[in-house]
Parts: sequence; C-alpha cells; structure tokens
Amino acid sequence: MLEPITQIWDSRTLKRDWTIVYDMLSGKDNSGFGWNEHRQMVVVEDVVWN
Repeated sequence: MLEPITQIWDSRTLKRDWTIVYDMLSGKDNSGFGWNEHRQMVVVEDVVWN
C-alpha cells in the first residue's frame, strides 16, 4: 500500500512561490511568459526556447 506524501507549506513559502509565479506571468518584464485566458494555461513565446 502506498503512503500519502505530505508537504507542509508555511505562509512565507506560499507567499514567496506565489510572488514568483505572479511576477513571471503578469510583471512588467515577464520574459516571454504569459497567461492564455481562453485555454486557462501558461503560454511562452517561441523566442524563449531559442
């Protein structure tokens, strides 16, 4: 039987991780990352991969 994996996130960790994601998707310099509202997913410009 598999044991469930648990991870404890304190509020500082959650806030830090959320800030990173928020800045990546909607910040001034989003480095080619964005959010596609219709598809509800992260999108990346082709130039990021080159």
